[in-house]
Amino acid sequence: MALLIVPMQTSMAAPDDGGDAYQWQFFGALAYGPRDIDGDIFLTNGGAGSGYATADSLGLGTADSFQFRLGARYKRWRFSVDYLPTNYSGEGFALASIDLPNRPPIDFTTPVVSDIDVEILLANVNYELLQTANWRGSVGLGFGRTTLDISLDPEVGEGVFFDSNTPFGYISGDIRRYFGRWSVLAAIQWISGDFGGFNMAYGNFNVSAGYVFPLEKTAVEVLAGYRRIDFKFDYNIDGQETIADFTMEGPYIGTAISF
Repeated sequence: MALLIVPMQTSMAAPDDGGDAYQWQFFGALAYGPRDIDGDIFLTNGGAGSGYATADSLGLGTADSFQFRLGARYKRWRFSVDYLPTNYSGEGFALASIDLPNRPPIDFTTPVVSDIDVEILLANVNYELLQTANWRGSVGLGFGRTTLDISLDPEVGEGVFFDSNTPFGYISGDIRRYFGRWSVLAAIQWISGDFGGFNMAYGNFNVSAGYVFPLEKTAVEVLAGYRRIDFKFDYNIDGQETIADFTMEGPYIGTAISF
């Protein structure tokens, strides 16, 4: 499975091309907020039956999650590593179907206890094509690893356990406008295609605003934003098909430091 993410962005002050003091800059950031999940969480076809569940039917709702970032900037180049873990759990129900030879399928509903872990680790490289006193815009590439762990324990039938750990690449772009110590950001990262036995599409859209408090040798930024992550994958291996198509979205607040 491939995945991409729009990481939390660190703006700090607008760039200044003069002097060695502005050639290297290091930063770290931490944010926190709720993420709602919606859509089809599990659908499998193959063998003697199939199963289907949604975020609503599983009772997953909202999860509060942290976002972490460490990075450095050299002239127009920006390097960063992001980590975004999210865990959803709930009690609900799933729809199941049993296929019988020469007979109509038998459909039934069964209570389910579910647990879904999504962990995203990203390494990003961006180059700032636009760099002025009031504007900064970049394009970039990234390499990441996504861990998706789905556990569905139904009251009737066997449990479903799905675990994947997949590397991937993605493209990205962002643009930021400065208003003195204030700044606003719009960013996107994206990937889509077929990857050796599965098809996936992923889009991440992020908007945020921040205010910088300059100190003697550092700058501290308070920020707030909203993120939407659209994710779909379709595994079809040895006649067993597994599909997930869901959205995670929500606001966040955080702080960042640059030196």
